[in-house]
Amino acid sequence: MALKFHISTSTYSGEESKVKRYICSFDYWQMLSLFVLLGTGLAFIYSTGIQSGNDGFFYRQLFWVCVSVPLYFIFAHIDTRIWQVIAGPFFVISLLLLAVVLIFGTKISGAKRWLDLGFFNFQPSEVAKLALIVLLARIFSSPDFKVNNLFSLIFVLFLIILPFTLIFLEPDLGSALLLLPCSGVMLTAAGLSRKWIFSLLGAFVLLVGILAANEYFQIKPLLRSYHRARIMAFLNPEDAPRDMTYQQRQSELAVGSGGLWGKGIGKGTQHALGYLPQSAANNDFIFSVIAEEWGFFRSLGLLLAFLLLCLRLLCAAYYAEDKFSSYMALGIATLFFTQIFINIGVNVGIAPVTGLVLPFVSYGGSFLVVGMASAGAVQSIWRKNHDKN
Repeated sequence: MALKFHISTSTYSGEESKVKRYICSFDYWQMLSLFVLLGTGLAFIYSTGIQSGNDGFFYRQLFWVCVSVPLYFIFAHIDTRIWQVIAGPFFVISLLLLAVVLIFGTKISGAKRWLDLGFFNFQPSEVAKLALIVLLARIFSSPDFKVNNLFSLIFVLFLIILPFTLIFLEPDLGSALLLLPCSGVMLTAAGLSRKWIFSLLGAFVLLVGILAANEYFQIKPLLRSYHRARIMAFLNPEDAPRDMTYQQRQSELAVGSGGLWGKGIGKGTQHALGYLPQSAANNDFIFSVIAEEWGFFRSLGLLLAFLLLCLRLLCAAYYAEDKFSSYMALGIATLFFTQIFINIGVNVGIAPVTGLVLPFVSYGGSFLVVGMASAGAVQSIWRKNHDKN
């Protein structure tokens, strides 16, 4: 599956050769995209803070950036063989954390998604996403695993359902649904036959249809009332209660009012006038703030930074020297891409509100720490490939 990627380097002697080789081993395009996203996030979290007279969010985010950047470089030096060894225990620990948060978690807005660690609230679902990707990569890369065997598929589906169910019960439907495309893409890359792909897609569509009918006719509802309200508000925005579509409408207004070049950083009106509260403006709806203050063209630059990041992660997956590294990088790339797509989709009105943050840009420590660690792991995969060439 993997192809060798040869990087032409000059011949050096002794210590100079080692230093040059070390410097050249990094994927600087991936690093550039990450630091552009982190810088953009800090700029607009600061912008929303000065408009509301509360710059505490900016300093807390700056703290998490200072924590996550060194973590990124630490994980960039961890050999992927270590990930293979800890895949099982890591997954079990993530499940235990998801169980603990259901019992002892801090309830915010009716949901138990966070563990109060004193100095910040930690979201175990972020760890669970990475843990599932690592475990699936370990399983799919095993020579004994037969992807098109019925019992193998049942086992894999069981592993996916475990974290999905625990995250769904928090409830955090958005994060739970993120596990599906990651697992699906990794399964397909592992060689799942067309017969099984279409069978699983058909079963998934049938299951979604049954669940939708169950929710619509209120037979035995599984979704919380606000989940159903969000979905119905998305499908029928004109008939939905005004408070259910308020933030999304204000987000769309902000995006549209930015025009081609924007109003300037700190000069957006949707947040300044209170139409988008700070808790939403620096988090789930930060892209609407960026679009209003930066405009279409500069927001397009942000999208290009996201595209560059995802492409570099896919490059690491494609050129990886072993299957485990390839699957792991592919899963992380899919996770980032899906979350970016959904968050921006919510901001521009093409997806229902899910509560997913914009990776590396939105305010919040949990995703930033785990996300930077994940990106660092892919950087390690790239460096390992470089060292072998």
